[in-house]
This record gives sequence, structure tokens and C-alpha cells, in this order.
Amino acid sequence: MANMDKTREFPEEDMGSPSEDDSIFEDEGAAEEDFASMLEESLRLPQSFSRGERVKGQVVGMNDEWVFVDLGAKGEGLVAAAEVTAPDRQRSVTVGDWLDAYYLGETDGEIQLTTRISGAEASRALLEDAFHAKIPVEGKVQKEIKGGFEVLVGGSRAFCPYSQMDLYREEAAGYLGQTLSFLIMEFQAGGRNIVVSRRQLLEAERRQRFEELRATLEVGATVQGTVRALEAFGAFVDLGGVDGLIPLGELSWGRVKDPREVVSVGQSVQVHVLELDWDRKRVALSLKRLTPDPWSRIRELLAEEQIVSGRVVSLAQYGAFVEVLPGIDGLIHVSRLALGRRIQHPREVLHEGEEVRVRIESIDSDQRRLALSLESATDAESESSPQPFPPVEVAVGSVVTATVVAVKLFGVLARLPDGRTGLIPVTELLMSKKEGLRRRYKLDQPVSVHVVDVTDGGKRIRLSERAAQEAGEALELSNYLTREHDVKRSGLGTLGDLFKKGGK
Repeated sequence: MANMDKTREFPEEDMGSPSEDDSIFEDEGAAEEDFASMLEESLRLPQSFSRGERVKGQVVGMNDEWVFVDLGAKGEGLVAAAEVTAPDRQRSVTVGDWLDAYYLGETDGEIQLTTRISGAEASRALLEDAFHAKIPVEGKVQKEIKGGFEVLVGGSRAFCPYSQMDLYREEAAGYLGQTLSFLIMEFQAGGRNIVVSRRQLLEAERRQRFEELRATLEVGATVQGTVRALEAFGAFVDLGGVDGLIPLGELSWGRVKDPREVVSVGQSVQVHVLELDWDRKRVALSLKRLTPDPWSRIRELLAEEQIVSGRVVSLAQYGAFVEVLPGIDGLIHVSRLALGRRIQHPREVLHEGEEVRVRIESIDSDQRRLALSLESATDAESESSPQPFPPVEVAVGSVVTATVVAVKLFGVLARLPDGRTGLIPVTELLMSKKEGLRRRYKLDQPVSVHVVDVTDGGKRIRLSERAAQEAGEALELSNYLTREHDVKRSGLGTLGDLFKKGGK
């Protein structure tokens, strides 16, 4: 240490210039009070360190070789600049930063500190000192071997078990070739048998970070984290000192079945703190709370009588829930699914995942409720124009050509020429048992139907393909009989008439 360059570089400061009115001597009472307080402070602090003791100080200067660290009443320590200099010669600390280091000893009255023992300069004697003093050492992960990794520390080979490489088990290939910090757990046979651990260092850092988070983190805060693991019930996020859980329902305002739909392992995310339980080290987080709640602007997004497309997300005894927008579900009550027939469960009409078109009957933003009905049941005219139904043009008893719009277990929904939709029950279809509904009827297929009944102000229409066929057959028979009658009246008459004419 005799020839070390101790010239420090400090940030420039304006020291000011003395005023003519400045007194040469300070007030004696104030000076005595300041001295007493400093003496009390110095007596309260320990004046020496133990070898390997972890210390914290503020960087007050640096040059090409050394970083100068103020340790308060304990003095000033030196850290080799190489320890905080990256390969691109960028320093990882600047004047004013706080630095964690380890006490090595004193040389020529100078306190020697280190952030770690660099592997390239680590002799076995120095490694043994690091082992006893619990000082981190640098090592390069050479290769994967049985049970763990071979790590090169200085000129010595060390072993790091899989369980001691990280807080969580990762792919081994990700560590190969990396230079990392380790603690020496075992030092035997003069350094020929060395076992190291990186996990112990990470756990110590995590405990420190946990205490910092405990003192600063609050419910409602927004913090940065990294997705560590995904489970069926949510995503775990590493906040640096503690893991937080984003429950499945807090990943998005929309329906999420698998966390992988929203996040991935290793992804950096900003999260909202929902709950804190420090005793059990449990932190509840939310991703969706950082985005607007769609219900807060429901009136801007949807309107009553509007026709929209949606997806059936769940079925209950009392109805079907349909997601019409991400985060906005509505209920089709079972009574609005029956379409004139009695059903025991909504699954007789719909199935989960099915895409449907629905009419918005009512919106209750305070209770976050949306009442829906199937478009076919309410006969909405179009998605963009939720207007009253057009005047009824198709009368009961008429036979018209309709277009198939949906095929259900209970029958076929068909759109009439006037734009309304009616139901052809299974019993009223012209279909053999072998054909099956979906084989016999396709979307947009024309079908001749008889309008059996119109109720609920024209919203519920019962149709019959069978009755249309019967009506067609009856019409053909009527036309045939009419033609026969006309022939008899305008033709040659009967055979008897011909004989009579011949007798004359």
C-alpha cells in the first residue's frame, strides 16, 4: 500500500468566499454543543471491524485504482476500482452511492474493503481466508457434472451442487460460462476440496430486500417484478425480496382460463399491490387494476336494445353467462332461452365456448349486471340499428321461404323475409331420424315454412316445415280438382251424353 495513488476525484462544489462580516470565531456555545454531539455519536459506533464483517458506506471519491468509501466515525475504506468496473470500463457506482462491502483488514493504516474476492487473483490461502470470513468469491461456471457444476475459483476447482446454484431450479445450460459470486461452504484438503454456494448469497440479498420492502411497500402501490412461475390458479411474481401472487381473476378484466394467455415466465411486469401479509410473507398482486375497468364506461361501450356478438363462458341452472366484451359478462335467463318450449338446463340450448348473437335488454352499471336475450328470441333487426321491429308482413297461416340461421338440439332457427327469426321445433321438421339435424340443415339454406303462431308482440314466432309441406300438397290437390272441374264443364261430357247425341 506504500505507493498507492490516493488522489481522489471529487465533484466540483462552490465553496463560496468569506464575507467581510463573517466572524473569525464561531459561537463558543454552539461549537461546544456540536463537538459534544459528534463525540456522543462516535462513542455510540464501534471503532473496529471483524475480518469478513459486512459494512455499508457512501462513495465519496474515486480514481483509476481505488474507490473511497466513507464509513462514518469508523474512518474511510478503500475498494479496488476493478471490482466496480465493467469490461466496457463503465463504473457501476458513482460518488454519492451507497456500497456494500466486506472488511479485509488494514494496511498502513488504511481500511481495506472488498465487494468480493476476484477469482483470477485468489490464491488458496486467500480462498481459505474468504471461507473463514464468509467473504464472497468470484467463480466461472465451467461445466455441468454429476450433481451440480464445476466452478473455477482462481486456479482452484470448486463444486457447486444444483440446489446451491440459485433460489429456484433453472436450466443448467443458462449458467455455463457465467462468472458469478459464491460463498465457500467447505474448504478441505488445503483447497483441493472446495464446495461453494451462490444460493446463500442470494438468500442474504433477498432477506435484506425483504426488510426494505417491508418498510416501504404499501397497499395500492405500483411495483416492478418478474414472472417467476405459472400455476393453474395464477402467476407468481418475484418482487426482489418476496414473491407475490397474481390470482387468475386479477390477470385481466376479461375471462382467463390459463395464465399463459396473459403472461410468460421471465416477463417483466408492473403490478398493483392488493394485500400485504408480512407475517406469512404473502403479497397479493393485480395486473388488471392498472388498466381501466370496462364497467366504468359501460354506457359508452354498450346500449340497451343493441345487438352484439358474444361467447358463452359458463352455464348455470338459471341461465347462461355470455362475455360480450373483455371483462363484461351478461346473463341470458333460462326463461329467455326456452323459445316457447320447456327446458331443464341451459345446456339443452347452448354450450360453453359457443359464439352467439345477443340483444342487450338492460344495463345496471351500479350492480354490474347485464340482462341479455338471444337475438333469435327477440328478433333484433341488426347490430347497428337497435330499432323497434318492422311492421309484421308475414301473417299467421302464410307459407314463405325462410333462411336457416342456426341449428340447435331443439330445432332450427330461420330468418323470415321480413327480417324476423322464428323457431322450427324438431317435431315440425321434415327430417328422418338417420339424417340428423346438422346433416339435414345448413346455415343460409332456404327452407319453406308455415307460420303457425306469432306471440309476444311479434317477438316469438313458431314455424313448421311439415305444415308447409302439407299446405303445399293441399294446394296442389285443390288446383288439380279445380282443373278437373273446368275440364268437365268445357269438355265433351260423359259417355252417356255422347250416346244421346248419337241417337239424335
